[in-house]
Amino acid sequence: MMQQTSLLAYEELNKGGLSVRQTSVLRAIKRCGVVSDKSLANVLNWPINCVTPRRGELVKAGVVVEVGVALENGRKVLVWGLSR
Repeated sequence: MMQQTSLLAYEELNKGGLSVRQTSVLRAIKRCGVVSDKSLANVLNWPINCVTPRRGELVKAGVVVEVGVALENGRKVLVWGLSR
């Protein structure tokens, strides 16, 4: 479930014009909950170098935040989620 503040931030960004790719990344994070960049790339079927800049822009805008570290294929990776 998305928090009200996240919805407000999303709506504000959308007024400013989120790109199609930013919107796709945001929707994928919303659908997955907590997710790594690699998992986002797999979900979206995009190369990782297309995912990380868009996710970074959403972090900079305050809509997406780092929520911790997870193990993925035996490696520690950062995981991301919607801001609260």
